[in-house]
This record gives sequence, C-alpha cells and structure tokens, in this order.
Amino acid sequence: MVLLSGGSRGIGAAAAAALLDAGACVCLTYRQDAAGAAHREQAAAAAGAGDRLTTVRADVRDAAAAKEAVRHTLERFGTLDALVNNAGVLVQGHLQFATTADYDLVMDTNVRGPYLLMRAAIPRLPKGGRIVNIASVVGIDPIPDASLYCASKAALIALTRSVAQEVAPDILVNAIAPGPIRTAMTARGYGDDLLTSDAIAQGTWQRRWAGPQEVAPAVVYLCSPASGYVTGAVLRVDGGRT
Repeated sequence: MVLLSGGSRGIGAAAAAALLDAGACVCLTYRQDAAGAAHREQAAAAAGAGDRLTTVRADVRDAAAAKEAVRHTLERFGTLDALVNNAGVLVQGHLQFATTADYDLVMDTNVRGPYLLMRAAIPRLPKGGRIVNIASVVGIDPIPDASLYCASKAALIALTRSVAQEVAPDILVNAIAPGPIRTAMTARGYGDDLLTSDAIAQGTWQRRWAGPQEVAPAVVYLCSPASGYVTGAVLRVDGGRT
C-alpha cells in the first residue's frame, strides 16, 4: 500500500503505473490536475487494477491535507507500507529575477511538502516501511538559472539522509535523483527550445533525455523487499550526468 504524491502525470504517473504492475495498491495525490488523475484511474481500470488505485486531491504544502492523504490511504487499503514524495515544482530563471513568491512556492512544495507527508506517515508505517523522496541531480550538482529548484532538491536530499538515521532501523528512507527527464514540468520550466536542443542531452553519457518510465523502476525497487539493506541512499538515474 503506497501513498504517492503528485501522481497525475510525469514521473509520478509512471511510478504509479509501475507500482500497480508490481502488484501494489496505490493512493496518488494531485493538486490541480483532476483530468490527469481521472486518466490514471481509467488506465488502471482498463488494466484490471482499478480496485488497487485511489486518488485524492491534496496540496502537499498544507499540513491538514497531508494528514488527510494518509487517512484516505488507510481508509481505502487498511495499511500504509510506503510513501513516495514526488510532488514538485520548478521555477527557472536568474536569482535576481526570482520573487519571494517563487521562493515560497518552490520551497513549500519541494521541501515542506515531503516534510509534512513524512511527519504524517511515519507513525503509521510498519517496521520495514519505506519512504522514497524524488530529488534531482541538480541537488547534487547545481546548474545556473534554477537556483531555487537546486536549493530545494539539495535540502530534500539532506532531509532524506537525516530522517533515515532518525527512523532506523525500522523504516528505510531513500532518495532518487533523476537527471534530464522529459515531463510537462521540465517543459514549463526550461522552455521547448531547450527541450528540443542537444544542450542538456549532451551533458549525459547517454546523450539523451530520459522518459518518466525510466525512473519508475527505481521507485518500485526502493519500495520492494529487494531494497531491504538500502537506506539513506541517493540513487542517481541520470544517464551518467553526475
């Protein structure tokens, strides 16, 4: 039984599909994309997994919404075995032009959100429970013109490694650091001109962008019994970028 934030599209949608394929029950949250969440439900039903997927509208920046997402998961499936913090936002641009509203949006979504969901979920996770935080390679190796996003993902990595120590040995907490992934978020953040160029692709050893479906298996692995001796790790899925 997995609670996955930001699951209506991108990496979250791919992870939800992969978890369902692996036999998990999934509660995915969304903030605004009701159509995307409905599409996920339709796809699950078509695959014969409709009874193992539920969706809930939740703004991860809100403490009450985080608690409600956990409550909804427990009400629907009875237990909560894993939390995947995937919801995130990207604001691209030079620091001089970033507003305090931009700062609040990025930090509240990318850091406060995982903090709130972890705080709500940890008391309900069993021994052997899992937490997976979707960070980014730019939290390890920052890039220009995305300073707020880089800082938020670096903070999430630090939060992951600290919480992993706090809840050990009972709960395993890890992060995934994707490289360049083609999603609606990166398209909005960087612009179509950059997505269609080779500039970012050439920064990876694979010389290409990846799709969300190439990150999803890492989520499944870190939620599975196969990762029983992995905690405090930052798994890079970046085509050799870092």
